[in-house]
Amino acid sequence: MLAAALVLLPVALGAPSAACPALEQGSLQAEEVQHTHSSELGPVSSGESCEKYLNDLPPLVGRANSCSSSAAVSDAPMVAKVSSKYLILEEMRHLEVDFEITRGIQLQQALRKPGLWLWPSHYRNTDRSSALWQSMTTVRSFDIFLSHTWCTPGRWKILSLLMQFGWPHALTFWSIGVSVMAYLRWQLLVPGWGNYMLTSRGVTYECSHSPWIIISGWVSLVIGLMVSPYLPLRTTFCFFDIASIHQSDEDLKERGIYSIGGFLSVSNELRILWSRFEIAAFRKANPRGQIVFKPLFVERAVA
Repeated sequence: MLAAALVLLPVALGAPSAACPALEQGSLQAEEVQHTHSSELGPVSSGESCEKYLNDLPPLVGRANSCSSSAAVSDAPMVAKVSSKYLILEEMRHLEVDFEITRGIQLQQALRKPGLWLWPSHYRNTDRSSALWQSMTTVRSFDIFLSHTWCTPGRWKILSLLMQFGWPHALTFWSIGVSVMAYLRWQLLVPGWGNYMLTSRGVTYECSHSPWIIISGWVSLVIGLMVSPYLPLRTTFCFFDIASIHQSDEDLKERGIYSIGGFLSVSNELRILWSRFEIAAFRKANPRGQIVFKPLFVERAVA
């Protein structure tokens, strides 16, 4: 939803606005602070410390780089930092890619880390987030942009992606398991579960119950799915929000969020795991990209 809002908002507005309300409000508050504190601060000599004055300033103004005078303090509002996101939309740069922070994660690597899906709070605003983001690969494009919601339990996303990308390994393991068990039964190395009589064209045969082939097939299939992230696959770099956007550094987090439109423009495929809100944004940002609908209930029904 955030990606759609970032990309479609400038289109809905038609043209960039003449002034940003946040900038005007910040400028007015800065002027008030200047008039209020100019008489209290006064000139600060080289031998004095301005720490006690700076601590009393409101949060909007913050701390100045120099404490040589009251004007130096009051003329340094944090407007540039606050207005950066508005400037991106005003200047129609919502589809530009910030390659300095473009990080991708291999799909196999994401599936080998179930904690990213099951306990995402462990990676938010902690040192784990910084270590995770630093370990990601700097990329120029994404093979897949994963669109999902954290309201859905992570176990269903893992199951869905395992079945979508790990089915070649699952079928390979299933074929091997069934073939091995069929050979063992043919050699009578595995006992049956009782005998029964079967009559065909007047001839009676004695047969044995043997569910081992069916059981071995299902067990091999599940094992193939579970080990597929650890087996060779085509290298696929994905945009996965919790790994591709820094979760603890506020500056990098803001840059990542307001670069989602650019990330969509360099994604070859948008994989929808939950809803349709990113479709319009992706089509606007990347008209030639592929949209794949993969609702989670399909794999849940199969399982």
